[in-house]
Amino acid sequence: MRRILTVEHAGKSFESEGRRIPVLKDVSFSVSEGEMLGIVGLSGCGKSTLLSVVAGLIEPDTGTVSLSVGEGIPLSPTSPELYRYVQLVVQEPSEMFSPRMTIGEFLCEPLRSLGLRQEDRHLEELFASVGLDADLLSARPHMLSGGQLQRVVLARAFLSAPKLILYDEPTSALDVITQAQILELIRELRKKRPSAGIFVSHDLAAVQSVVDRILVMSEGCIVEELAPSELTRAKHPATRRLLDAQLTG
Repeated sequence: MRRILTVEHAGKSFESEGRRIPVLKDVSFSVSEGEMLGIVGLSGCGKSTLLSVVAGLIEPDTGTVSLSVGEGIPLSPTSPELYRYVQLVVQEPSEMFSPRMTIGEFLCEPLRSLGLRQEDRHLEELFASVGLDADLLSARPHMLSGGQLQRVVLARAFLSAPKLILYDEPTSALDVITQAQILELIRELRKKRPSAGIFVSHDLAAVQSVVDRILVMSEGCIVEELAPSELTRAKHPATRRLLDAQLTG
């Protein structure tokens, strides 16, 4: 399969109390077309910083990140074209909404910024595919539950047919039942609208249910790579600690 994303020797540090604290250390990996990659690790391991680097929200101090979208030169995270091909699904969906916008306006905002148009019929079909009634397109964000808002965020992420979707702890702010529903929705959307993805979480059960391959991070480094079925046979202490935390949590 063709590579969509390539990260090579990425490093990032932040200043704290007059000294530089390394958060990412020589991180390299790739994501292939149609693949869902999971990145897991305990809090503070650097996984969210890594996702922010891939999303172009922060620049790495060292290394390179490039997105291949087919023809032409690979895109860097600083390219103005990046957001046509990369979408982000965040942990707390309510943070993405403006109270002044209707749900329909929120959905179409990325398309307008890219100079694209979306027919109402297709918008309603997509809305139905995430289990929401078209009547909610005219609603305001405060009228929807957290689970409904996350469904809207997922619909917007898939609307522009991106090459890569970044999921930053997308179920951690939801109750257990809603978490299961959102994970099932992600699986169904990927079948109908194929795209590569990176799913970042500390929840191993959630990651196992949606990804093809798992990278384990510890202290800013990738320390182990596993198939979802291989987690119980993990060898690195960081992975074992993560498994133990899940069992005792």
